[in-house]
Amino acid sequence: MAINRLRRSQVAKTRGSRILLDASFILRIVEKPLKAFDRIEEALGRTEFIVVDDVVKELKALASSRSGRKQRIALQGLRYAEQLPRLGHVHGGLTVDGMIVECARSKGVAVATLDAELRRKLRRVGVTVVSCRGEEVVVDGGAVIPKDS
Repeated sequence: MAINRLRRSQVAKTRGSRILLDASFILRIVEKPLKAFDRIEEALGRTEFIVVDDVVKELKALASSRSGRKQRIALQGLRYAEQLPRLGHVHGGLTVDGMIVECARSKGVAVATLDAELRRKLRRVGVTVVSCRGEEVVVDGGAVIPKDS
């Protein structure tokens, strides 16, 4: 029933869209998979997950600068990200967050992130944001995709 309410909300405009994943979200889903993650398509319609080249570079840097458990998580995230379709560079000289904001705005894609500052920047320019709160996936800070019970 919660899924049906979500479909009727303003989030429904993202149905059949692409979601750009940032490094924080990728690391979260490989470290501790979200039970609700596979329900994103059920709620938002057919969805393609994508990354920008700079997120892959960021994950490579994390994998090479860490050791032990954190390195394994970064390597898993990198392997996952390398399998996803990529959007190329939008403008040179931007930070990774700047690249994500510009790509999302110009290409009309939603963004999945755990970074609070990035979420604020994305919302400010009207980009749909996917995040998580505990085990639940949250869209635009309000609509919740409930975890499987």
